[in-house]
Amino acid sequence: MRRILAIFLASGLLCPLALFAQNLDWKTASSYTKKPTKERLQTRLQAYVKQDTDTPANQIKFSKSLVKELRQYGLSATQEKDGLVWVEIPSNVKADIPEVLFVAGTQSLAVKVIAQLHENYKGGEVTIQASPRVALDAYNAPQLTHAYGHSLITASGKTALGADTKSGAAIAMYLAEFLDAHSAVSHGPVTLAFVTGKESVQTLVARKKEVPYVYVLDGATSGEITDQTFSTRSFRITFEGNRRVPLGNAMNSGFADNLLIASDFHSLLPRANRPETTSGVRGFIYVNQITHTGDKTEIEGAVYAFSKEEMQHLSSEVSRAFNTVKAMHNKAKNFVLTWEEGMLNVRERLSVPSILLAEKAMQAEEITPTHVASRARTGSSLLAMNGLVAPALFTGHYNDNTTLEYVDVDEMESSFRTAMRIISLLTVQEMSK
Repeated sequence: MRRILAIFLASGLLCPLALFAQNLDWKTASSYTKKPTKERLQTRLQAYVKQDTDTPANQIKFSKSLVKELRQYGLSATQEKDGLVWVEIPSNVKADIPEVLFVAGTQSLAVKVIAQLHENYKGGEVTIQASPRVALDAYNAPQLTHAYGHSLITASGKTALGADTKSGAAIAMYLAEFLDAHSAVSHGPVTLAFVTGKESVQTLVARKKEVPYVYVLDGATSGEITDQTFSTRSFRITFEGNRRVPLGNAMNSGFADNLLIASDFHSLLPRANRPETTSGVRGFIYVNQITHTGDKTEIEGAVYAFSKEEMQHLSSEVSRAFNTVKAMHNKAKNFVLTWEEGMLNVRERLSVPSILLAEKAMQAEEITPTHVASRARTGSSLLAMNGLVAPALFTGHYNDNTTLEYVDVDEMESSFRTAMRIISLLTVQEMSK
């Protein structure tokens, strides 16, 4: 029997079956090589960061350029009034393949960016600007220990790079270009979306809330899957005192200093639960604004926590400090504490199949998946607030919003391969049934 099978293989009688299997492997079907992808990603990212997207008008302008680029590939891209750009790439196979949605952002506060390419990193420092000296080193960029031989993109040393979202946008745009150029790659329906803020996210959610596999291209180190984000609960406090009593006659009067009350409240919050004293999955309390007008002082802040238990504990610390100053200053006229629920940790509502698929895709591309909890507001957080829960995948972006910001192009390429493998695995999964 084995001899007969060998004859069949040698004679090419099983070629249709072999060809079918090859078409299901995206690398084989596209004759994939790394170098052209790196070149296209770095060229595209350098072009994107040069375009200011710090204002709604600039964001709309950038969105229009993305639409124009997508239509060059013959794709029916749509731009909404709020800046949202989205494009549906139809399936090219007959099987019923689940849809995949990749979301990237486009907004950045960095303006007048001059991008620099540092090819073939050989270790040591990376000079961004000679004088005054701005350089990446092992202290401010520890990820460089894994970047030997990689291509890095920085700004000029005078501005941030503005690639915190645009690295993901460059990857998503190359997905469109790649799928258009390689029709032999079998795939199901793929949607790419580029958001500018809350309104555009709401529009996207209204159109794509039922998509089974959603990923945000908004992360850092190769292999990172951001599957936890902060839950937040904001608070607003009003202290109303009486500062109109002549100061010389304040003793034994109705004098109540609302500024002092606010100061006492802030001091009573536990120092061990501040942003600068916590890390990892430990939450914190942060007062972000104190405003004062006459007899009224208002405080705005928020509690950040990864678990319900910690959220309850830290919220009680805020209430404890509030009640303590209320007892300390009984001559004050009014004390008001109100709460408002904010973001929710995406972990509690993530689709298990989407996480498992991302892990499997990375492993197939010889990338080690690592689950991380984000301590910053991410694209995943914004989506989750509006009803679309998704993990974030790495894009090789580091030190955002500083002059030390940089992107590892080789990790962008790894992110692209992860996205393509997600698409491919879904296709193989359904077509092999």
